[in-house]
Amino acid sequence: MSLAKFCRTIHAYLSIFFLPMALIYTITGICYICGYTGKSESVRYTAAIEASPPASSAAKDALVKKILSANGIACPSGEGRKLRNQYVLGRLTSRHAVLEPIRDGMKEAKVVVNTPDLFSRLVLLHKAKGGAPFNVFGIAFGVALLLIYVSGIFLFWASPKMRMKLTLCFAGGLVITVLVILASL
Repeated sequence: MSLAKFCRTIHAYLSIFFLPMALIYTITGICYICGYTGKSESVRYTAAIEASPPASSAAKDALVKKILSANGIACPSGEGRKLRNQYVLGRLTSRHAVLEPIRDGMKEAKVVVNTPDLFSRLVLLHKAKGGAPFNVFGIAFGVALLLIYVSGIFLFWASPKMRMKLTLCFAGGLVITVLVILASL
């Protein structure tokens, strides 16, 4: 198999295989930049704090579960963890509960249960806020994207007529990219 045929084959198969992933990243990226991140249904629950604010993760976990069970709400599945200054129980890409920060002197705790819609979930996956399987597949997509570009360049570089055009196009893209970066900083 010649190098040109190999590049054409790799280019075609990788392009088609990763097309769904490219569409997800493209659509969610454009919408995110334009300010649309989807919708999330949020319900707030409060409960009185009887003792000092919980300090440990286990105590926060117990408080969230207590507040949800007192309101007849099923607890989200998954582990609890600190996220910025909040405590989150469950995966961000599915139904999850957020314990808002409790400061000294506060008499009640607030838990917000969020249920993101499909588009919000896709935006969160785009931002690597999901699980390891999507993140690993996203890395594979990034590597494949580089291979698609390299194979495409090899295909056109083989034509002497295209070399100068490719070089000029790359130079133009590089200059514009640098200018856009400088204008954005």
